[in-house]
Amino acid sequence: MLDFLFNPLLVMNPTIVIIIFSFMILFIINIFQKILVNQEEAKQIKGSIKELSNRMKEEQKQGNTEKANELMKEMMSKNSKMMSMSMKPMLISFIVIILIFPWLSNNYGDKIVLLEENKGELNINDVVYSVERNGNDIIINEESCDSPCVKELDNKQWLISYKEAGCFLFFCNPERIEFARIVAFLPVTLPFFGNDLGWLGWYLLISVPMALIIRKLLKISI
Repeated sequence: MLDFLFNPLLVMNPTIVIIIFSFMILFIINIFQKILVNQEEAKQIKGSIKELSNRMKEEQKQGNTEKANELMKEMMSKNSKMMSMSMKPMLISFIVIILIFPWLSNNYGDKIVLLEENKGELNINDVVYSVERNGNDIIINEESCDSPCVKELDNKQWLISYKEAGCFLFFCNPERIEFARIVAFLPVTLPFFGNDLGWLGWYLLISVPMALIIRKLLKISI
């Protein structure tokens, strides 16, 4: 179903495609947020919580512990009501994400090549590439690059890096080469993100300002 709907987008620049999906996902989520939550009531509750918080701090400063505790209980009650109002939209958000994210991961996600005696195979859209490791060199169809490196395969950009075998607690990973699909190059290097982003990193980066804009336009309080 999703392939039928979204596969035509695969011919487009992935940077633009992820922006389209980000807008679509956030718009759907926030439309349901607006429909299912009484925004006027939510706004009033948020104002009450803020007021109660300020009053509680003042009472604490004056040493009125009993009064501060009463205000805290009232504030917790209103927070609980706010959370209850958010439950249905949160469920809708979860459903939207579990429906769309697997399609994005399948088409723009990373690929793993497991190594046996420093050799393996990479399959991209039924095109098979021979992969070999020689020290830091990654050799793909007899063309080498120094890991980590960026290389174009099947008209797509990939960040290629060698990962040693290792275990953490009960989880073990074999020796492998990771091919991370790059969907966006940034003009600057950002902490935690870098400057070459996969689909999820690019989605997270653009979704924050986009969510703020959509919520502002739809006048959503929570």
